[in-house]
Amino acid sequence: MDNPYNIVIVEDDLAIREATTMLLELSGYTVRSFEDLTSFNNDSTPPPDLYLVDRQLRGEDGLTLCTDVKSNPLLKHIPVIIMSASPETEDMSEKHGCDAFLPKPFTRLALEAVVARLLPELPAV
Repeated sequence: MDNPYNIVIVEDDLAIREATTMLLELSGYTVRSFEDLTSFNNDSTPPPDLYLVDRQLRGEDGLTLCTDVKSNPLLKHIPVIIMSASPETEDMSEKHGCDAFLPKPFTRLALEAVVARLLPELPAV
């Protein structure tokens, strides 16, 4: 089932980035993925419909992206999901304005559920 939603993934672990990209693409989403905030910030394509961001990137904090998005009047409506294996990140993500927290490791069903909850359901064709 194809849909028009675009998702950006920022994840430094190649295996997680590739698996998450594959799962979301199988669900019909268009996905752009980045290994760090630097490569993400160098991207000039239009903003996505949803951000899926790892908290602990090499030398960077994924919560920075969330803060940047939520403080930008043109982007603040875009949902941000923070992923982390660290349980205390859930509270921190709320304080940074993130829309959801996805604990690692996660299942395909958990990933699909959190994304579907944050993106409006598309009308049947």
